[in-house]
Amino acid sequence: MLIIRFVQTDSEPRSWLKRDFVKIDSPATIMMSGQTPARHWALMRADKQSDWKLANAQGNQELEKTTVNSFANLLGSLSFIDVLPAHAKPADQGLDKPDLITVQDFDRFTYTLKIGQSTTEAYPVQVSVAADPVKERTPKSDEKAEEKAKLDQEFKDHLKQLEEKAATEKQYEKRTYLVPKSTLDPFFKDRAELLAKKPSPSPTPAPGKKR
Repeated sequence: MLIIRFVQTDSEPRSWLKRDFVKIDSPATIMMSGQTPARHWALMRADKQSDWKLANAQGNQELEKTTVNSFANLLGSLSFIDVLPAHAKPADQGLDKPDLITVQDFDRFTYTLKIGQSTTEAYPVQVSVAADPVKERTPKSDEKAEEKAKLDQEFKDHLKQLEEKAATEKQYEKRTYLVPKSTLDPFFKDRAELLAKKPSPSPTPAPGKKR
């Protein structure tokens, strides 16, 4: 007897999508180029453990750490909820005049996110990826032969992983993705909103009356 089993699937096409997306695990610089002068800013850090710095900070300006520290986590967990048809016109999505988020990581990958007009739940996003990883390792002067061989192999293996990652992520340049608003909304801040609030000065007590 032939038994046919029907597997119930979700009628929503978006639920069938594989939602792997570009992964920006170790951003070194983050630059926002928005539609207004106030929404042009850049952040940078020397290494993964360093605090973020604001480009062209003036005087005693300091960053609001909770806000800017969240950016790296958001970039490392990018995903999408749907893919627009290949024939979708960029102008219809606001991608002819997009906001831009440009990120370079410590492996010398540069990601440019073109962000269009949001819907109630998502932004249309196009991504471009440029990879320029270091191709050769510079050994230290005191490395022993055995240590050098080990480090050379580790470097070679890591370079291969980066080249494979670049090839995979370049594939995302072909389509327009709908990325959840909750992921990108935190980046849409004016430069002033990235700064820590200064405590208000205590009021000067009124002079006492003479008797």
